[in-house]
Amino acid sequence: MNIFRGVPTFYAFRIKCTTTLPTDTSLVRIILKDTYGNELLVYEDYALIHNEYFSSVNNFGEETFYLPSTTGDRIIIQTNNASVYINRFIYYTTPFSGYIDLQKAHIDSLTYRKANEMNNKIKDRQMLWFAGYTPYNALSYELKKSLFGDKYNIEGWDFYTGGIYTQMSQINNANKTTSNGTLVEYFDWRRKHYANDSNCP
Repeated sequence: MNIFRGVPTFYAFRIKCTTTLPTDTSLVRIILKDTYGNELLVYEDYALIHNEYFSSVNNFGEETFYLPSTTGDRIIIQTNNASVYINRFIYYTTPFSGYIDLQKAHIDSLTYRKANEMNNKIKDRQMLWFAGYTPYNALSYELKKSLFGDKYNIEGWDFYTGGIYTQMSQINNANKTTSNGTLVEYFDWRRKHYANDSNCP
C-alpha cells in the first residue's frame, strides 16, 4: 500500500485501527517500509496479547512511535485468520529531542504490557510457562523476520522465560490427545490381574 505520495519527511508514524482475531493463530501486523528499504513495525496484534489495549488503538506505534528523519515508501499489511480496520495513519514532521531514549522507554513499556497479558492468558489456559523480558523480544522486527521468517507467528516464544513452553493454539489439541488417545480415563490393576476374584490364587 503506497500512501506516501506528497508526504514530507517525518519523525513519528502512528496508526488508529481496530482488529478482530477470532482464533488462537490469528495475527495482524502492519509495517512501514522506508525509502532505504528498512522495515519498521508500526503495529501488531496476535491472540496471546489480544486485549482491549492492543485490539483498538489510537495514535499507536511500536518501532515507529519515535523516529529519526524518515521518508516512507509503502505500508505492508499482514493478516492471518484476522481482520483489521484502519481509520487513519498519523505522522509528525517535528523532531523529538532525545528520541532514542524516548523510543527505548516506549518499547520497554509495550514489552511489559505484552508480557503481562501473556501471563494472564497462560494462567487462564493453565499453561506451564512464564513470559517476560528476554534478548529475543528486544530484537527489531527486521531481525525477528530474518530469524523466524516472513509473516512469523511464534506465539510468545520470544517472551519465554521458564517452565514448559506450549503454544496456546495447541492447548485444545493437547487436551484432546490426553482425553481421547494416549491416556486411559480409568484403570484398576486388581481387575486387570484378577485380584478381585476370590478363586484366583
